[in-house]
Amino acid sequence: MHHQHSDTLPFPDFASSVPEPDRASLARLSSDEIRAWTLRKSDEYRLLSYTMLSLHNAAAPIHTLHTELLVKIFGQTWKDWRSVHLTSVCRRWRSVYLSTPQFWAAAVSGLTFFYYDGTVMAGREDVRPVTAALLERSSPCLIKAKIMGPERPDELHPLSSLPVELSLHSYRISSLQLYVDSRLLHDLPRLLETSTPALETLDIYGGDEDA
Repeated sequence: MHHQHSDTLPFPDFASSVPEPDRASLARLSSDEIRAWTLRKSDEYRLLSYTMLSLHNAAAPIHTLHTELLVKIFGQTWKDWRSVHLTSVCRRWRSVYLSTPQFWAAAVSGLTFFYYDGTVMAGREDVRPVTAALLERSSPCLIKAKIMGPERPDELHPLSSLPVELSLHSYRISSLQLYVDSRLLHDLPRLLETSTPALETLDIYGGDEDA
């Protein structure tokens, strides 16, 4: 009887690739019914395939490590902006990475905040749309920040506040690099005193002189 189902399959060329229970179901369907049935079944098998791959990944040796140890490892894996792709390896890695503030603090240290147009760059990529999320995920770690001032003399304005996204986390800034014209710095002591209580290192680059 099993062979009969295979022989009566509307498209017998596929019989060897179709599981026997499915062949039995298909043998009783019209062409229109086959189209609807195979769509439903393909979604079912697709989900099963994803589950099998997840089980395969879950059996990898690294997944036997405790989450606390993974956090310590993952906290040291940021190299450049491409490191973001590590969060997409699997669901567990993503969950651990999102709970590893050291990783995101390293990401923040690679950003450049442009004071006057609000741009936030990671290399050549403008990442302002995700900057707030990066800063939130880096909490409560201390962070390093780099701020670029205006490039033209006619843009001179006092440096009286930090860029908006950064100002919300200024209490966590331990290292600050400023690239600004020296004529902008008269408000800097007050700004640092009120906004950056954790500051340990300050580098100022202005004009032809570095401080």
